[in-house]
Amino acid sequence: MSLLSVMLAILLGSFVLLAAVEGLTFLRITTQQQYQMQYDRTQLLLAGTLIQNDLRNVFPLEHRILLAPKGNAALSGPVLQVLPPGDPLISTWRLNRSGSGKITSKSSVIAVHYISHDVVYIHDPAQAHDTVIEIPAGLDLQAKDTLALSDNHVVEFAQIKRIRRGGGMSQITLMAPLQTNFANGALIQQVYFSVFYIGKTTRKNQKGDAILALYQQSLSGRRNELVANVSELTASKLNSGVDYTVGNQDQTEHWVMSV
Repeated sequence: MSLLSVMLAILLGSFVLLAAVEGLTFLRITTQQQYQMQYDRTQLLLAGTLIQNDLRNVFPLEHRILLAPKGNAALSGPVLQVLPPGDPLISTWRLNRSGSGKITSKSSVIAVHYISHDVVYIHDPAQAHDTVIEIPAGLDLQAKDTLALSDNHVVEFAQIKRIRRGGGMSQITLMAPLQTNFANGALIQQVYFSVFYIGKTTRKNQKGDAILALYQQSLSGRRNELVANVSELTASKLNSGVDYTVGNQDQTEHWVMSV
């Protein structure tokens, strides 16, 4: 075999090897992109579902409100609110305070009151004008939380001032006296208040920008990062619910939720 033939064979082999390497690199990048797209879609689906789950619990609370005495206003606002970016309530709820979870300037806000599925029962009868009730220690309660007390005829909302625990019981002092008599065995459930929005985490991406996430904040101001890599939440109020979209720079998931 001549030297020229050897050189041609080496050159041809190099081209084949280079093509194989480029093919494998392209396949790896494509696989990574597909994985990232699937991961992002999963994150968006999770974000949309978490909001949906709270919205589903709005209707049972609205039913209880219809049974509440006139003037019983322990709830901190409407059962369901949808705020556009920059709404003044965003400052009132301190969503723009610094730290993990500071709201982005383009985020809509969905605020929901909803009632828990956990139930405890009044241990001793409660009378109108009472400011203290005693219940089994089965709910994770803290000051400023709201309770729904109910029997077969009426529902009353009461906000907690302080709690004393001991002996498996919780002695709860209310912000205001009860308006209704409740017999032993009346139901008590916790009313939750959740604010959903897009906030900044304290983590950075490869470009040095803050990673964004779907956050949930309670009435007490406690923030929870729910789903990372969600950078968009737009929402509008419907007559029967909420139309909302969660997304990032590559994908969006659109939800319409009736409540």
